[in-house]
Amino acid sequence: MTDKNIFFQPYKPASGAFLIGDMLAQIADRVGLTTDIATMPKREVRNIAGLKAAGAGDVSFCALGKHRAQLAATRAGVVLLTADLQADAPNNCLAFVMRDPQLAYALIGAMFYPRMTAQQHDIHPTAVVSKTAVIEQPVSIAPYVVIGDGVKIGKGSIIGASTVIERGVVIGMNNIIGDNCSISHCVMGNDCDIDSGVRIGGRGFGLVPTKTGIVRMPQIGQVLIGNGVCISCNSVIDRGTSGDTVIADNAQLDNMVAVGHNTQIDRSAVICSMVGLAGSVTIGAGAMLGGQVGVADHMVIGAGAKVSAQSGVASNVGPGDFVGGTPAMNHMQYLRGNHFLRTAMKENTKKSSK
Repeated sequence: MTDKNIFFQPYKPASGAFLIGDMLAQIADRVGLTTDIATMPKREVRNIAGLKAAGAGDVSFCALGKHRAQLAATRAGVVLLTADLQADAPNNCLAFVMRDPQLAYALIGAMFYPRMTAQQHDIHPTAVVSKTAVIEQPVSIAPYVVIGDGVKIGKGSIIGASTVIERGVVIGMNNIIGDNCSISHCVMGNDCDIDSGVRIGGRGFGLVPTKTGIVRMPQIGQVLIGNGVCISCNSVIDRGTSGDTVIADNAQLDNMVAVGHNTQIDRSAVICSMVGLAGSVTIGAGAMLGGQVGVADHMVIGAGAKVSAQSGVASNVGPGDFVGGTPAMNHMQYLRGNHFLRTAMKENTKKSSK
């Protein structure tokens, strides 16, 4: 075993190292920095790390009181924290106080590990690229990729090994598409991350039961994906039946999410692993769905709503509501119901044992 990360190496600026003051100056307003940078010593930083693993050249953060002990013991050179935790920081590290240290850590992390895009035009000789495809430069296309007629791929994009992009698909700029993906009937914006094994544009599950059997609905819609969307490994996005399936800007889908035909996912929605969205579901902007949530067809989950893990949504959820359970209900009522049930079961067990 080794504690050295052999897969990720931090970016080094031309000067050889970042100064934490310069990094924080770029994001001060976004994270609500209250420490006056001018009063702090200049310190070079070379990486990010958690409180336990951080060393003298690392930037770490603490945002929760339950991590006070780790904060007090950290060897990090710099810690980003909230005002209530400042007194717990060791004397040997620089402590910067701000409203949102976790966001600051993420933004500084992006400086150390900038998002990768194609810098050189590189099409592997085993790739099969249609003569009618339009490939801007630079684009990186890995071995055994298949690109169909009329496909358009914007500059800066990276296409992983054995991925298939079918006829007419449009891929914008600076998209990263992983290995073994299949993409059809799709128009994609810029700066999207499509991880390995994702399927986009397959036939939706639209069926008409009849006395003589099942009749399949025609599936002639598209999948429209905005900018900055992330779709993680092995997720499946069906194309629309007649209209389109839409995933708006900055929506984030975890691994193994299933999105049914004609579903509309608004901007910055967050959908955790193994969620299943039936056809024609609407997810509002900024809504959050926990892992393994199931949503019945044509349901509407309002903007900013939250659905706790493993819930079953069979009725509409209002904007900003927090629901849980199956069928999903107000989350506090759900917790009270569980408490009542557990209490009743304990009482019944006591009576039965007498």
